[in-house]
Amino acid sequence: MEQKNEDIKRVKRVERRKNKRSKFPQTVLTVVIAAVVLFAAYALLKL
Repeated sequence: MEQKNEDIKRVKRVERRKNKRSKFPQTVLTVVIAAVVLFAAYALLKL
């Protein structure tokens, strides 16, 4: 359990560093991901 918490902390730290480096804001990324997920769900329903 301790190991898992350490991993989560490390991942969050890395993500924070990436966010600072990224040019566009987090909201844009969220919208893009949501669009991709919705498109994938739509494509699966179409099959």
